[in-house]
Order: sequence, then C-alpha cells, then structure tokens
Amino acid sequence: MWTQRNSTQLIYLFGALLMSATAADARVVAALARPDAPSHPPRAAKVSKVLTVSKKDHDATLHMAKGGHLAVRLEGNPGTGYSWTLENPDPKRFQPHGKPVHEAAPKQMPGATETTVFYYKALQEGSSTLKFVLKRPFEKDAEPAERFTFTVEVSAK
Repeated sequence: MWTQRNSTQLIYLFGALLMSATAADARVVAALARPDAPSHPPRAAKVSKVLTVSKKDHDATLHMAKGGHLAVRLEGNPGTGYSWTLENPDPKRFQPHGKPVHEAAPKQMPGATETTVFYYKALQEGSSTLKFVLKRPFEKDAEPAERFTFTVEVSAK
C-alpha cells in the first residue's frame, strides 16, 4: 500500500537524482514534485530543466532543456484493470528513470483515483510527440479508454 511516507521518500530520491542542479533548480524540483503543483512552469522564453506534465497539457507543445527531467502525471483507477502506458517510446531522446510510480489519493477509499507518474531524462535535442494510452493490458485488441498526447521540444540549454 502506498503511503505518504513513500511519497516523501520518492521526493527525496528524485531530488538526489538531480544533485548536479543548482540550489534554485533544487527548489523548483521540490515544488514541482508536490501533487498539488502546477503541471509545468509558466510558458516563457526560458527553457525548463524540470518539466511536469498532466492531462491539462493534452495536445500542447512544451519546451525543456537537454539533460532536464520530465515527469508525466496521469490519473486513473487501477482497480478497474486500466493502466497508463507510453505507446510510442523515444529511447534516443527520453531515457526512463525507473518504473512508473503510483501515488494513492490522500484518502484511501475503495475505487479512489491514483496518479501514475512516469519519469524521464531528456538525452537529445529535437522534437518528440509522446502518446500515452489508458487501457487494460490483457485486452490486446481493444481501443484505449483514453489517450494523452503532447509534444516536447528539447533544446541545448
């Protein structure tokens, strides 16, 4: 069972992965790792080292720096058998950081939603459209219940 302690440990682990970041970047990482954080920093000319994406970014084009970290936060209800998966991995551009992390809702109730968080590191400059699908893994030929697509443009810095 996922607990608040596990979430705290995950935040510390994620912070440890970014030890090379400056103190200002570390504060941004801590702020973005919170479940109530905005999905991404304001879209400005500045390119982000840490980019957090959620369903409200569907069909958006977002920008991040090479070497930066991408966190994709998607809500679902795993008790129904549905789970989010990345339909079109781009291993040359985005390297996964471990397995997806499952964050339980604050109130542990049967049927409550759960957030799945996928972590990636941007390895290469260029543009990539990432497509996530919500489906039951055992229903191979079924259409996804939901799709989530966004484009990330990775720049030098």
